[in-house]
Amino acid sequence: MTHEHRPTKTPPYRIMGIDPGTNYMGYGVLEVDGRTLRSVVLGDIDLHKLTDPYAKLRYIFERVGALIDEYRPREVALESPFFGENVQSMLKLGRAQGVAMAAALSRNLPVTEYAPSRIKQSITGRGSAAKEQVAAIVCRTLSVERPLRRLDATDGMAVALCHYFTVSNPLQAAMGDDRVKGLGGGKKAASKNGSLGTVSAAASRTGDQISTEKPTVDLQRIKIILHFFAIFLQNNLRVSDFRPIFALAMKERRRSLIE
Repeated sequence: MTHEHRPTKTPPYRIMGIDPGTNYMGYGVLEVDGRTLRSVVLGDIDLHKLTDPYAKLRYIFERVGALIDEYRPREVALESPFFGENVQSMLKLGRAQGVAMAAALSRNLPVTEYAPSRIKQSITGRGSAAKEQVAAIVCRTLSVERPLRRLDATDGMAVALCHYFTVSNPLQAAMGDDRVKGLGGGKKAASKNGSLGTVSAAASRTGDQISTEKPTVDLQRIKIILHFFAIFLQNNLRVSDFRPIFALAMKERRRSLIE
């Protein structure tokens, strides 16, 4: 008697995105099944009624941990704190982010941080986009019905989408200088000579000649093209629709440079 061997299907991969906050902490769980993206859950953790700052931190740790246990993400991505003029606000936001990060690390999940401008750039093609623009594209990409109570939830899902776009696109990951990873909270900075210093060092050992001329390729333009192609492929859109949307993105980019 022979037993038929049926290959086991690989379970979908889930990424949890978190937008840290001291009043509302947005979160979203993104499910990746092949080239299909699905929103598992969108929501926010309401903290504004808690007056004790330490009670807030404990509640964040418990709620984030409970969400991880319920939805079983494989990775957690967070928005890194931005630098503002109010030092106290930055300190409170950093604590909230650190506690959420600790909840993920206590469950042995890999954690990645992204700068706010990097997240907006990844979702909308513009690093200074408004929260409403980010929310609109997130909802359209994942077929989420609007309106939501607050935009913190879509901000959390935007972090998860940013992480997915980054890890699924090797070129975008290589060129992304605003990705933040690890507990230090600083950008992954290259040396003053960038990767050229590493290449030159290798060339000196082999005797090869390396050109030190700066490339004339517009890397920002390439990033925008690749980003929009990824969106079109994931949503089965027509290629004929690509040109007008890309032209609009480039127009917005030129306007932001002038401003």
